[in-house]
Amino acid sequence: MARYPWWRFEPHREWVEPHWSKENYNQPYAAGIPREVRVIFIPPSWNPPKIARLEADITYQATYFDPATGAPHPAGPAAGDASGEWQAPIQPTFADWVLVLDRRAPT
Repeated sequence: MARYPWWRFEPHREWVEPHWSKENYNQPYAAGIPREVRVIFIPPSWNPPKIARLEADITYQATYFDPATGAPHPAGPAAGDASGEWQAPIQPTFADWVLVLDRRAPT
């Protein structure tokens, strides 16, 4: 995760549904750099979020990261449907997870 230019990240709660609100902070949070990388924090849930507003001309590589250990878990390619949405697969376990959509090939 340290390879990303964090200083360029901006919050984008519109990138994930459901997303946090003042009424419910226990929902996913999203940030990143449009057309490059999206990082979504997902609190424990059996219902993975939908990723929204994906660019039609980009397929991202999706990876779950365990924030407790840093272990990656590949989640496959992520491309938007006709409305720009992609349904994230269920997380590996019932715990906090970070989902990264990276335009670059994994290293």
